[in-house]
Amino acid sequence: MMTFELLEKIIQDNHIRKDVVLLNDSENDLCTTDMDCVQYCVARNEICFKQSGDLSKPDHAQQDDWIILWHGQENENS
Repeated sequence: MMTFELLEKIIQDNHIRKDVVLLNDSENDLCTTDMDCVQYCVARNEICFKQSGDLSKPDHAQQDDWIILWHGQENENS
């Protein structure tokens, strides 16, 4: 589960600038979803939250390189 504390740690551990843009690409407008996958694009300076079952690149920036910084299902027992 994503918390502010965890997001802050991910940003600090990966040396991401503080002016990073935060986006959501859950593709679900009908209900709330966990932000359990965090991707980052250096060129765009964007963090994008996705559902863990969808590890594809965000729709608005398919041509750019994205790094998966955190994947909730892989880290639940850490």
